[in-house]
Amino acid sequence: ANDECENNSKEKKILIKLEENTLIIANNGNPFSKGGVESLMYSDLSPKVNEENKVGQKGLGFRSVLNWAEEIYISSYDLNIKFSKKHSIDFLERLIEQNPQIRERLVEKTKEKYPISVLRCPELVEDNSLKKESQYDTVVELSLKKGVKKKIVGQIEKELIPEIIVFLHKVEEIEVLTDDLHFSIKKITEDDYIIVERENFITNEKEEWTWNILEDKGILKGEKGKSKNYELKIAYNPDLQPETNKLYTYFRTKVNFPYPVLAHGTFELNSNRNDLSEDEEGFNQLLIDKLAS
Repeated sequence: ANDECENNSKEKKILIKLEENTLIIANNGNPFSKGGVESLMYSDLSPKVNEENKVGQKGLGFRSVLNWAEEIYISSYDLNIKFSKKHSIDFLERLIEQNPQIRERLVEKTKEKYPISVLRCPELVEDNSLKKESQYDTVVELSLKKGVKKKIVGQIEKELIPEIIVFLHKVEEIEVLTDDLHFSIKKITEDDYIIVERENFITNEKEEWTWNILEDKGILKGEKGKSKNYELKIAYNPDLQPETNKLYTYFRTKVNFPYPVLAHGTFELNSNRNDLSEDEEGFNQLLIDKLAS
């Protein structure tokens, strides 16, 4: 959603709403393109793959939500599609009906009754009235599996801390609404500092933090000849201690960073976006060296 909140005159805002057995993630910004849909169906085909320093450059983040969802509905401008196990099974059965030899081949290859990927089978939806939170340009709605709601609430409480918005340069506000929570995190960006505000709509409490920003941008030359644009940022305030001492690549990773500042770099991450990958060009080590200097 951070990447999609660009090139739009509307408020750069993300809504995360958990109600009953549905998780809604909505934002204003760029529509889902043909390439965006293809990236859901096939990993590593994200339209951002040739755009450096994009959060969703690898095209893998969305695929992880399948662990939570029975059905995924996406509405973005004129596009309305669904993904579900039921539809993928129906699609496979129609293929087998047209060509019974497919069943024979599947029996030879797997013991699974319906070996088909949910994300390979999008279902076009003509009725856009299904879209909730229609004031947003793009809405992703997950019909949740049983037993995952509590886990999602736990992740919201753990991950959606005020510091999360510091390095999301295309997002100005995140609003969160669940059965027990309703708050917003806002960011005001100035030349060399940012102000982060958290407002609790239940208790009417407001908090504010100021972070000074140091920034470095340029081009890295890798060990095997490739080059990439890089970005490093340090957010600091002598009177503030970060909630967690972790490295950021836009979002917080699980990489330890034992210093009293927030640090962001355009590091190469593994598919879960939590750890640094072993990139053959050595870009990560080059960034770490620059960060240390």
